[in-house]
Amino acid sequence: MHEIFISFRQDDTAAWVVILRDALVVRFGADRVYLDKDTLHAGDWKAQIQAVLARSKVVLVPIGARWLDARTKAGQLRLVMPEDIHRWEIAQALAIPGTTVIPVLVDRATMPSATDLPDDLRPLVDRQWRELAYDAARRAVDIDRLIADIEGAARLVAHRKRPSPSTWIERLGLLLTAFVITLVALVVVDVTLPMSPLDFVEKVIVFLLILALVALGRRVVRLVRRNTRTRAAESPVPPVMQSGHALHHG
Repeated sequence: MHEIFISFRQDDTAAWVVILRDALVVRFGADRVYLDKDTLHAGDWKAQIQAVLARSKVVLVPIGARWLDARTKAGQLRLVMPEDIHRWEIAQALAIPGTTVIPVLVDRATMPSATDLPDDLRPLVDRQWRELAYDAARRAVDIDRLIADIEGAARLVAHRKRPSPSTWIERLGLLLTAFVITLVALVVVDVTLPMSPLDFVEKVIVFLLILALVALGRRVVRLVRRNTRTRAAESPVPPVMQSGHALHHG
């Protein structure tokens, strides 16, 4: 049963929606996340969407830099068109009692003002919004905050994140590095200093201290690299192939 509905405009946020969808599927499962281009089947597509909206507990509305100004090929603003499916989805969600609508700002977009929106969409500006950053580390934090909002609104429990294989390899490398440094340090101490050999407990303490220092050093290096990337010019999210419900989403 889909409790999380993502309403998006293809021309504005397609790449970001893939990132958002994938993150939510990992934490909540594919059966709880509805993205029409993945889920629609033959038949009346509007009736299908309306049925899912009616039972959804959370509706996410990604808003990009071109969201307000999206136009048809004839130059008409899509948000003022009653038949525009994205507008219709948002209006439907805002009108359903008990449904939590969360705007999700991407591509450095800002929340529109009420005067920029049709009457049936103006309640959207009163909803608490979240954002997704370009920077991967910041975006992970943004997604965790959004997941916490969804858990609270929909009374769902997200799966705990499991460390990836690369994370386990990094941890093993950290332990091996600290172990080798400890061995070298103990040999140097035994050779150069006239003192009785350390007992087992003392050696363990030395190892733990060195492990802490190695971990701290690695964290400092990562922070420096992250700050360097942040100061550098950020490239936009690469476009993805558009598919599915493009005719209705623009």
